[in-house]
Amino acid sequence: DGAIRRRLVGHCVAAADVVAVVESIRRDAAGKRHYRAPSRVSRIHREHQCVFSGHAQKVMKRGLSTILTIAVMLASAAAQAQSREWNFQVFLDDKPIGHHHYTLRENGPERELKTEARFDVKFLFINAYRYVHDASERWRGNCLARLTARTDDNGDFSEVGAEQQGEHVALTLSAPHRREAVDGCLMTYAYWNADILRQKRLLNTQTGKVESVTIAALGEDKIIVRNTPMVAQRYRISGGKHSIELWYGADVTNSTNHAWLALQSTLDNGRKLRYQLK
Repeated sequence: DGAIRRRLVGHCVAAADVVAVVESIRRDAAGKRHYRAPSRVSRIHREHQCVFSGHAQKVMKRGLSTILTIAVMLASAAAQAQSREWNFQVFLDDKPIGHHHYTLRENGPERELKTEARFDVKFLFINAYRYVHDASERWRGNCLARLTARTDDNGDFSEVGAEQQGEHVALTLSAPHRREAVDGCLMTYAYWNADILRQKRLLNTQTGKVESVTIAALGEDKIIVRNTPMVAQRYRISGGKHSIELWYGADVTNSTNHAWLALQSTLDNGRKLRYQLK
């Protein structure tokens, strides 16, 4: 009887597996051959059933509470830290020449953007033009907090850095080397963020120049996105070296409820550079 009591209490304290505990108790009782005292065994079981149920329920409740707390924390973290991607195939007129990938990670007001562009233009099987661009941007809300960008424009290398310092953004350029300070909140050509449509100046991450821009709404337009016809809002950004046309879906007046769908720019030679979502 004492062994059964100790076994019962031990398993109740462990409370790891209810089924295993019950099965172990049954085997112990059978092994001790308590065939002549069924009423006492019954009383023992009733007594320790109360001990087990009371303690085990507390343990199990604490375990469930912990699991639920962890689940809520994970769900909250997942909601706070969200990732979005834009993977574009790039065309020169109708000929594919490369890709431009954007990866955005958001954690509350903090944002981190990684971009990678690779273009190769060939003529008679010869690589006539090559473009490589990599950038890392950190944002606080809609204001650029830090930038590191490197560009190889067909052999012309440049680096651009920026960091928010109090009320201004400090820009650093490697080619040509110069430093300058820009006051106020600054945005790059962040096509993924429809708030650029309300800006009057934008930072070119390749040249390091802060360019005055004019934004024009061109109305609704029908485009093909991933082989699906869509109605989109079309805009034009003018003021840089080349005008840029952008297409957005959903409600572009709400920066959290929009989708950047496409881009097109007309080059000096009249050819069109197009971004098409993969």
